[in-house]
Amino acid sequence: MTTKEILKKGEATSKKVAFVVFLFAGAKTLAGLASGSIALLSDALHSIGDVFEILLVWLGFKISQRKPTKKFPYGFYKAETLVALIVSVLILYIGFEIAKESYQRIFTVYTLKIPYIALGVAVLDAISIYFLGRYEEKVGREINSQSLIADGKESKTHIISSSLVVLGILTSYWGIPRIEGIVGILLALLVFRVGLESLRDAGFSLMDVSPSKAVEKKIKGILESIPRVEEFSDIRLRKSGPFIFGQVTIRVKKFLEVERAHEIADKIEREVKSNVPQLESLIVHVEPFKKLEQKVVIPIKEKKEFDSQIDNRFGRAEFFATLKVKGKKTESLNFRANPFKEKEVRAGLAVVRFLLEENPDILITKEIGPISFHTLRDNLVEIYKAESGNINEIIKAFFEDRLIKLEVPTQKKE
Repeated sequence: MTTKEILKKGEATSKKVAFVVFLFAGAKTLAGLASGSIALLSDALHSIGDVFEILLVWLGFKISQRKPTKKFPYGFYKAETLVALIVSVLILYIGFEIAKESYQRIFTVYTLKIPYIALGVAVLDAISIYFLGRYEEKVGREINSQSLIADGKESKTHIISSSLVVLGILTSYWGIPRIEGIVGILLALLVFRVGLESLRDAGFSLMDVSPSKAVEKKIKGILESIPRVEEFSDIRLRKSGPFIFGQVTIRVKKFLEVERAHEIADKIEREVKSNVPQLESLIVHVEPFKKLEQKVVIPIKEKKEFDSQIDNRFGRAEFFATLKVKGKKTESLNFRANPFKEKEVRAGLAVVRFLLEENPDILITKEIGPISFHTLRDNLVEIYKAESGNINEIIKAFFEDRLIKLEVPTQKKE
């Protein structure tokens, strides 16, 4: 879903919920007044508070749809989180009122009239509001809305609160004292728990808490699967209303063109957004990759260890020397015979494919044709030119930055 669709769905859901809760609040008020049930009237007050809560949720979604301005360049998404915070405080207040009323009820004796109407309304309210809460929480999780989730959780407690109301009505009708008040205090504790959890989640979100570890793990998996991303770090994610904003630093080989680097960054954002729908924006910082250990390949005439001379040819060189270097120190030296030196056509391309099996980082050569050059560059291999010398002299020149980095092939044809 798009950002607009998410906010519209939240707005529509909150309006539906507010309408249903308002109907039940009215029904419980009328039934409570007719029967004289303090429990039902108290629960009606609870529902009226719920109506105001869900209207606040609706207002949060409405404000969140406003376009960013110069004063609020990141949009108004945190309005939904701010509303979740206010809703949490209201839930705590309702819990306090229920506790206060329930305590007084322990010491109050009253006569209940027409209990069956009160019972019917309480049972219907319990079942309906419970499933309404499930629906509200389900939509909240779909669109990552804290306010809908908080209100949905609170609505689901109605199955308990309304059951306690039923119990209170029955015990009052049967003339059993104190039970209704005790039950109400237990209900208040349940409401307090929901309110405190919602308050915690909303507060964390306002302080830019990172989303779940599962979301971060999913994004790391996507980054690891993107070709040409050598390394990544500094993944920072923060919640803003139902959405996630993030940034990450990736490292690519330093000679990669700016246009290609932007293509990689765009691909990362597309892949992450398709797998994490609640992601609104991901800023990708691109930096050059500094590899500690590199593989350097040099075409040579003969195998004489570090005294081996560079071959003037690339595709038809006798051998290839592969050096593993770390910093400015050579760790190892290996030789491979060129199996394509006698190949009649496109020997250079065949050699390139042969060399790429070893995942080289750098090629040092005297001559190279256009097909070989561009194929190596497309595979992020840096190419340097050396006019002459043995391996020892060439690698020393490389360490001292005296070799010319090739930006174009040295030959017009292979």
